[in-house]
Amino acid sequence: MQNRTSEIMRYRVLAWQVLAFMMLVLSPFLAYVSYHGYPFSLELVFIVVAILLLMGTLASVLWTVSVWLSIPVFAMILALVIEHFTDASLKTCFALCLLVVVALRNHIYEIVAVALAVFNVTSIVAWSDDGPGAEIINSHFHEIATSWSPPIIHLILDAQIGIEGDPGIPGEYALPDFRKLLVKYGFAVYGRAYSQYGDTRNSLSNLFNFASPKRADVFSEYTGSSDIKDASKLIQNAYVDHLHALGYRLSILQTDYLDLCSGSQIAPYYCKTYASNSLQVLRNTTIPRLERAKYIWASFLATSYRKEWIRRQYQSVRSNSSLMNDILPAWDRQLYLTTSIATLDVLADVARRLKTMQRGDALIAHIMLPHSPYSVDGACNIRTNATSWLWSTNFTLSDGRKNTPESRLARYKLYFEQMRCLMGRLEALIVMIDSSPILRDATVIIHGDHGARIQLHIPSQMNYKFLTTSDLRDTYSTLFAVRNTAKIPMYVQRPVKIQEGLAKSVGASVKNVGLVDELMINPIDSDAGFIRVPRSLLDGDTDLSQSIPKDSLQ
Repeated sequence: MQNRTSEIMRYRVLAWQVLAFMMLVLSPFLAYVSYHGYPFSLELVFIVVAILLLMGTLASVLWTVSVWLSIPVFAMILALVIEHFTDASLKTCFALCLLVVVALRNHIYEIVAVALAVFNVTSIVAWSDDGPGAEIINSHFHEIATSWSPPIIHLILDAQIGIEGDPGIPGEYALPDFRKLLVKYGFAVYGRAYSQYGDTRNSLSNLFNFASPKRADVFSEYTGSSDIKDASKLIQNAYVDHLHALGYRLSILQTDYLDLCSGSQIAPYYCKTYASNSLQVLRNTTIPRLERAKYIWASFLATSYRKEWIRRQYQSVRSNSSLMNDILPAWDRQLYLTTSIATLDVLADVARRLKTMQRGDALIAHIMLPHSPYSVDGACNIRTNATSWLWSTNFTLSDGRKNTPESRLARYKLYFEQMRCLMGRLEALIVMIDSSPILRDATVIIHGDHGARIQLHIPSQMNYKFLTTSDLRDTYSTLFAVRNTAKIPMYVQRPVKIQEGLAKSVGASVKNVGLVDELMINPIDSDAGFIRVPRSLLDGDTDLSQSIPKDSLQ
């Protein structure tokens, strides 16, 4: 009888241990997908079952081998979970967790299992489809436009390379003919348009202030959160102020990466912010459920700093040994964002807003296409192998290198496919505009914020001696096209920076016009001003090695 009681107690301990191990991994995952508002569906069941089986097996094996071995393993998993959600040191977390687990070793599994089980049940009961989706702020100011001018439609295409920034890829994967499309519909297209800045934050914050400052972040400041560490807002917004002064009622569709609605003296009438990364957009796609499950799990792991640290150590082992390099498979870094897919919804929202526009209305939309990840093909069909969506960066490289010639070619092929999708959607919007008696006389502005950025080397002072003309074109060459009431189609080869193009299109003045012919390269010292080089480098007209002071090449 005593042996039977002892056996029951042993299996009771096992049951609590198995449940505690399961809950320890299941809880943060459920919190993650609940935050994103992803509906509890078959793909989540796949993941939950896998977690339960894996952690249950691990707990059983540890219990069979040694009860004492379970303690440090459980403490390490608990420390990893805590570190996943905090900035705490893993060593500190592990030391504290180990002390707690040892001190409460007779009851720790029951405590953790019960507490997390209650947490999970509460999460499931309170589950909703409300995740980091679109946020709408309607100021109701200027509910009626005070201007009777034709509408303004301003579309910003993120990472859109310029017409003459063509990377020169031959054959069927060549640069799509954006020039032909836009000229066909009466646009003036500036083939040598360029951004002076290689990043969205500086490019658009300076664009919205018609300025070319020599330092970074003059018109913006960070507002980063745990979701988007680089998120920023404008602290001055001359463009929005200018449109308000003209009497326009202004609507803005934007991403949560850069707040274009901020910084103005008067808030826009309508401002809608889209989440740049929301699992919700996967719900109604054609991606198979198993692929969705793999993507959701990978995106969850990608939020962990420790996972990235482990990946780097693994890659270091491979790179330091030719034998290990041959035996072990590569583990490339990947970013798991749904930016491109979410943008298809933004384009649909642009179409809905166009239908409601009146004279005196202005619409600005920041569209994250053809920006990476390259997740849609030329027909806007979503690529079903979601875990292999490529970014503009080859994450296996380092030391200022962004791509090899081979990885650059592979990415440009996918980029051009995504660009064809964008062109198709834009043409549909232009046809809609032309079919509307109110919109057909609108000023339509379409441009990029920087180039495709599928470079071999990142333009910076640190690796300046490695830069090529192609690197600069990939970074700074961008699109600028405008159509006004006259609808005179033309192709303009005169270089124009996007600040000038926008200011001229809306009748504003440009500040710092003396910097028209300069590109801004990031300095080694982030507090220093940009390294300024001639714009003519985009044409290959200047010797790259002679275009920066020797004492700057450190």
